[in-house]
Order: sequence, then C-alpha cells, then structure tokens
Amino acid sequence: MNANSTKREIWIDNCKVIAIFLVVFGHLIEQFPYIHSQFPTLLIITTIHMPIFFFCSGYLFKPIKIKTALKKYFNRLIIPYIFFNLICLILLILLKKT
Repeated sequence: MNANSTKREIWIDNCKVIAIFLVVFGHLIEQFPYIHSQFPTLLIITTIHMPIFFFCSGYLFKPIKIKTALKKYFNRLIIPYIFFNLICLILLILLKKT
C-alpha cells in the first residue's frame, strides 16, 4: 500500500455482502405470500435488510462538491438509465408491430 491508499475495513464489506443476500432473498420471498406469512423469521429479514444498507452507506459517506457529484452520478447512472430505457422502448415498439 502506498501513502495515499486507504485501508479497507473487512467488516463493512461483509456487512454489505450479508445485506445484498438479504435483499435478494427478501424480494424473492415476497413473490410467494403464503411462504412469507408462514415464517415470522422472514418478516424479520425483510424488515432489516434495507436499514443495513442505510447503515453501510452512512458509515462510508464522504462529503463531495455538488458539481463533482452530479457529473459522477450522471455518467454512472443517468446515461445507462437512458440507454437501457431506449433499448426497451425500441423492443416494445418492434414487438407491438408484429
């Protein structure tokens, strides 16, 4: 490691892995209401998965300038969002014509 690098905190990475698993599992279980209502532990899982993400995000938050944030998030989020929505729109138009 050089002087400018920061040390990763393994526990926060593990926390994010658990949260990702719980979110996927929670959304999967929500598709089956009968299963969801029969097991109260699933209610606990679906209740805590989002607060874990908020905790991780708050812990890792670093203030940045608005202009820098807008440029970063526009390139990372808005451009792919527009691109994939255009692809879906084109596919919908093509499928409706057939």
